[in-house]
Amino acid sequence: MTVPTSPFWTHEVALTRHYLGTDGPEGSLPLAFLDASGRQIARALGRPDEDAEAALETFIRIFTPARIVVALRDGHVAPAPAGLPVMGWFSYLVLTCHVASVSPNVAASDRFRDRLQLRLGLDRGISELSGIARLWERAQRWCEFRHRNGQPIRQIALPDPGTATQIGHSLRISFPARSDLRRMERLFGGLATGRPPAPGRVVATVRSEIADRTWSQGFLRAFDEFSTRFRAGDRLLEDHPFWVAIRGLSERPASRTDPHTFDVEFHAGFDGSPSYSIRTDDPEVLRALSVEPDQEPGRPAIELDLPDLLSLLGGDVRSVPHALRRCHAEGAIPFTEVSWGVWRAERTPEGANVRLLLRADAARRTAVTIEGNYAWGLGPPVSREGADALLAALRGHGPDRSELVGVRIRGGVRMDDAYLGRPKFLPQATVGPGCAATISAVGTTVGTIDVSLADGVVSLDCSNPLEGVWRLEVSERGVVRARPSLIFEPDARLDARRSADELAADWRPEEPTPVGCSPVPVARVIHERVENRFDDALADLLEALYATGAGGWAERDVVGIVGTCLPDRFAGWDVLRLLVDSGWLVARVSKRWRARRWYLVPPYLTVFPSTGVVVLEGAAAAGWKRKFRDVAEATSATVEMRSVEADWSIPTLSAQTTDPKALAMAVGLPLVEAAASLPPIEAPLRYDDTLYGDERRIVGSTWDWARGRFTRHGDGKRFDVVLERLATARLGAADIYRIVADGSIVQLLDGRNAAIVLAHRTAGIPLFTFDGREKRLTRLAGEGALPSAVARYLRLRNGCGPGLDFGVDGRGYVAKCEPTDAMSLKAWLGPALNWVGGGPSPLDRTLLTLALGRSRGPGGARAVAGVAARS
Repeated sequence: MTVPTSPFWTHEVALTRHYLGTDGPEGSLPLAFLDASGRQIARALGRPDEDAEAALETFIRIFTPARIVVALRDGHVAPAPAGLPVMGWFSYLVLTCHVASVSPNVAASDRFRDRLQLRLGLDRGISELSGIARLWERAQRWCEFRHRNGQPIRQIALPDPGTATQIGHSLRISFPARSDLRRMERLFGGLATGRPPAPGRVVATVRSEIADRTWSQGFLRAFDEFSTRFRAGDRLLEDHPFWVAIRGLSERPASRTDPHTFDVEFHAGFDGSPSYSIRTDDPEVLRALSVEPDQEPGRPAIELDLPDLLSLLGGDVRSVPHALRRCHAEGAIPFTEVSWGVWRAERTPEGANVRLLLRADAARRTAVTIEGNYAWGLGPPVSREGADALLAALRGHGPDRSELVGVRIRGGVRMDDAYLGRPKFLPQATVGPGCAATISAVGTTVGTIDVSLADGVVSLDCSNPLEGVWRLEVSERGVVRARPSLIFEPDARLDARRSADELAADWRPEEPTPVGCSPVPVARVIHERVENRFDDALADLLEALYATGAGGWAERDVVGIVGTCLPDRFAGWDVLRLLVDSGWLVARVSKRWRARRWYLVPPYLTVFPSTGVVVLEGAAAAGWKRKFRDVAEATSATVEMRSVEADWSIPTLSAQTTDPKALAMAVGLPLVEAAASLPPIEAPLRYDDTLYGDERRIVGSTWDWARGRFTRHGDGKRFDVVLERLATARLGAADIYRIVADGSIVQLLDGRNAAIVLAHRTAGIPLFTFDGREKRLTRLAGEGALPSAVARYLRLRNGCGPGLDFGVDGRGYVAKCEPTDAMSLKAWLGPALNWVGGGPSPLDRTLLTLALGRSRGPGGARAVAGVAARS
């Protein structure tokens, strides 16, 4: 979308999106009422309610006297800049509604002109206002055309102007008026305080007062429509303008006393176990968690154990929200699923899926089985209605929730005004009980959507990527009450992505670099290519990652995205390792507090100068692959796709060309020469010790040699080598790892994978096996990985990244590897690499040693001279 170039067009875009967007705050039905108060204009501009007056004054200043006269008198306005999805005159109509709301009893045009002149500070009044009606009619046609063609624009239901043919539309569509709000606050303000107001009581109270007061025409229309529908049994009324105005009585700026945020969340790990975190910018809470507020600006997600979370909620930190403190005291903390695998604590759960964190006695009272052996534990997922019943049994009353509901689109991967149309990442819609839902294509579309409705949740399903516009129609008692448009695009948009070095300059790499690494050029192996089938779920995952990865992810978020696509729920960490070793992702950890974030590697091109082969590297989404292939084929380059034979592997695209620089320029990606940084040859892999000691640390988990993973009660003493993860109660300190052999500490180090590799080498237990006949490297344990630099080297050498096999015996991490490269791995890993099948010849070994040594310059060549002589 074109970026607005002036305050007028900035307001026009914001107001159009707020009032006319089908996914805006007022629902998707035709616009029948328009609230032009300062508060709504502030919200349209993304400003808080406290800025209502300032936002209104800014809005008034976008109009010039000459243009306002021509627009309202003649109906003539300047055309909108190309690319802006606006009509160009909606701001003028909002202005007329604001004038009508300031003085709703202007029955004649001359009084409206006086108010308009006063509000805008004009030197003289506007003699004629017939342009207002023409602009409303043009706006109605503009919206109707776009709505009919599937754009996310509401229709406009113009009211009968009555005898006020020039200003009648603005008078009757404007609601609430300023006088309405003052009178509503005085008469009905008590209904909106405390628990959500009861609609029946509100209707009865308003009806008893309405005859004796002078209300605006908009108020009378809105109340009559709302009360008629409510008495008829409708409950899909949460977004009705009258109810929005009633709810707004309890949302005045004065009621906002706490400027800080406080969110308690957990994400379900790949094995289903919860990991808790708090996201807050409250200095008092941060200090209670041993995190200084100036260490991490914004709202850091601070990971903590369940006992620490409960201690905080039940402690004496005054800024912890009262609602969550009450939940803790009652023994039940509801969590609502807010995105894939991420659940947020809410006293009144609003989502379709809820899990209750229950104290043991509360679990017994409600006959709910909780996880773990702790005094508190999570119950299984339940529907919102099921959670309401459990909470009512514990609190003595149901949740404080209105009986009115609205249609809400949740989930999915949003890309501006569209959703990613991948089967694994379609959005859902929440509706009310007794509703029905259908979906229909608008215009030309690709793909088919099936709709199912259960427990108030509309689920969408498709088997292939979607492209086009669909309209979801939600009806109540046979009458359509919502028509949101859903625009789908099959692939992620090719927006620019920033690197981890730019986004997380103060964070360090997840794994340490081996000692003595130095750059070496890489020669691409020529072998028979394998173009393995690209799994559909993996393809969906890659597009979702690119679409959501502009700023990186907290670990809980990337876990949720990856978990959506897993064929094996325990394979999540392996998939993340696959993405790292395939060049898609990198991980960074905080230097100050316990946290890990994940970042996309922006796509780039790697060239092998001797052959002219150019490889598309990094997070190359489908659009980048298409562009690379199209450009390469247009220049008669030979295009090749390689991948390892496995259930999941990310194909690597390359092209052989005579002009790599021209290819890179045409594709629009940076070009780098193929190189990798490798540890010294003919020497065991080494890492520097951590800067932290093991004093005052506890053993968080131990490497289980039988299972090949860290567990809380691992069989850590096999072969007299113990690998331990050492944690600390201080949230600001990262974990470290300790390797102990024969009762003595071998090393304390930072990286998890580095520790696993060194522990296996120390114990003499293979972590990897290499099949010389198949030229295939396979991991034998449940976790563990090669150093990132070595994985990159193998990827460049073989023209493809690793793969994962899913089977009954677990998950198999596999990679292509030449025997000459396996010799280097054997030197680095020692007994941690088991070699089976055909081995390299002595000549292969000598040539590899000489090549690697000379690539490091004269010093490296001299270092290997003795090795070559012995060979």
